[in-house]
Amino acid sequence: MLEFNLPLLLVIPVGLAVLIAVAARPPLVRFVLAAALFAAALGQAVDMLGEPYPSMWSAVLTRRSQMFLAAGGLLFLTALYLSTRRIRPHIGAPGLVLLLIGVYGGLLRLFHPGASPLDGPTTIAFVGLTSLPIAMISSQLFEVESDWYWPFRALLAANMLWIAMVAVQFYVNPSQLVVPASGRLYGVSANPQHAAVFLSICSLVAVMLMLHDDRRIFRPAWIGLLAINVALIAWTGSRTGLLMTTIGSMILARKHLGRFLFVLPVVAVCAYLALQLLLKAGPESTSISRLGSLENTRAHAWLLLFQNGINNPFIGVGLAGAQESENSYLLGFAAYGLGMVVLLGFLLLLSGVQGLQLFRLRRALGPAAPLADLVLAFYLVYFLGAMVEGYIMARVSASLVFFLFFSALGVQLIRVARERRAAVAVESADATIWGPAPLPA
Repeated sequence: MLEFNLPLLLVIPVGLAVLIAVAARPPLVRFVLAAALFAAALGQAVDMLGEPYPSMWSAVLTRRSQMFLAAGGLLFLTALYLSTRRIRPHIGAPGLVLLLIGVYGGLLRLFHPGASPLDGPTTIAFVGLTSLPIAMISSQLFEVESDWYWPFRALLAANMLWIAMVAVQFYVNPSQLVVPASGRLYGVSANPQHAAVFLSICSLVAVMLMLHDDRRIFRPAWIGLLAINVALIAWTGSRTGLLMTTIGSMILARKHLGRFLFVLPVVAVCAYLALQLLLKAGPESTSISRLGSLENTRAHAWLLLFQNGINNPFIGVGLAGAQESENSYLLGFAAYGLGMVVLLGFLLLLSGVQGLQLFRLRRALGPAAPLADLVLAFYLVYFLGAMVEGYIMARVSASLVFFLFFSALGVQLIRVARERRAAVAVESADATIWGPAPLPA
C-alpha cells in the first residue's frame, strides 16, 4: 500500500506549490504546459505479444497517463484563475473540433462490444480534464506580445528532458532504447514512430527559434538541439519523421533562405557526428537503410482498417477492434464510423481556413510573421503525417498537445494581425484627411 500511495502523497504538495507559484507569476504556467507535453511524449514500448520492453524508466513510463492528467488538472485550475483576471481563453475552431473528436469517441465507446459502462464517461472526463485545459491555457500564454517566444522555449525544455532520459538510459544500457530485431530507436516513447513524430515537431520549433529567437544568446542551443533531434530521428528509422522535419523546415526557411543555408551545414555535420557516435556505441541497427527503402509497410494495415470501417460504418469497432493504426483517417472510420469521418473533414477544413487566414495576414504581423509560418508548417506536416500514423485518435500524445497549442496560437496571431491592419488603415485615413503631421520646430 505504501508504494501505491507515496506518489499521491507527493503530488498534492507539489501541485499546491506549483499553483501558488503560478498565481504569483502566471507566465510560469508555460512550464506546466511543457510538463503536459513531456508526459504525452512518454510511453512504455511493448513487443508483438504485448509484453513491455525493459527500461530503467519503466516506473515513469507506465504512469504517463496519470502524469498527463495531473498536469491537465493544474492547467485547468490555472486557466480558471487567469479567467478571473480577464484573460479569456480562445481555443480556435480547429482545436474545438479536435476536442469534439475526443468527446465523440467517448460517446461511441458506450456502444462498442467489450467496453465497460464506465469507459465512455471516463474518456469524456479525461478529455475535459486534459485536452480542454491545454487548449484554454495555450491561448492565454500569448496575451503579452513581448513574451511570445517563451512558450516555445518552454516546450523545447520538454524536448531536452526527453533527450536527457534517453542519454541516461544510453549510458546505463543502450539496448533498452531500441527494438531488438531492428535496432530502431524508441527511446522513452511507445514506439519508433511516436518518438520520431515528437522529435520532428520539436525540430520545427527549434528551426524557428534558431532563425528568429529575439534572445540571440539562445540560438546556439537551438542549433545543437536541432542537430541532436535530427540524429535521433534518423536512428528511429522513421521516414515519416524525416519527411515531416524536411517539409516543415523548408516552409520555415522560405523567407530566410540565406540565413538557413548558412546554419544548415553546421546542423548537418553535428547531426552526422552524433548519429555515428550513437550507432557505434549502441546496438546494431538497420535504421539508416530503412530511411532509403521504398517498401510499402502500410498497405495491409490500410486495407484492414478500411474493411473494418465498411463492415461497421455507423459506430465502428472501437480502437481495440480496429487492430491497426497506420492512418488517422482510416482509423477514425474503422473505430468510430462515418460520424468521425465527418469530424475529421471539419478538422481539415477549419485548419485550412485558419492557415489561409494566417497566410493572407502574415505581412501585417511584422516581427511575429515567423510564428504564422510555424503554424502553417505544423498544420501541413500534421495532416501529412496522419496519413501514415493514427495520432489524431489518441487521447494522450505529443501531437495532441501541439495541435491544441498551435490552434490557439493561430487565433491570437489572426487577432493581432487584424488589429495592426486596422490601426494602419486609421492612420492612413487620418493622413488623407488632415495631411501629414507637421514637423517639430
